[in-house]
Amino acid sequence: MNFDNTDIITVNLLKEAVESKGCRLAEVDFENLVIKVDGADEVVGACARAVAEVLD
Repeated sequence: MNFDNTDIITVNLLKEAVESKGCRLAEVDFENLVIKVDGADEVVGACARAVAEVLD
């Protein structure tokens, strides 16, 4: 699988966004449009919103 610079930048932005909310990226799959985030129940919603903001 080849990644272009846009993919690498996007993953780095996603990682920074979710970690700032107390989560971690568990999986990023651009081919199947899957982003999985791990974190405590009370912060997962904030992490999901952070992902949405990066992708918006």
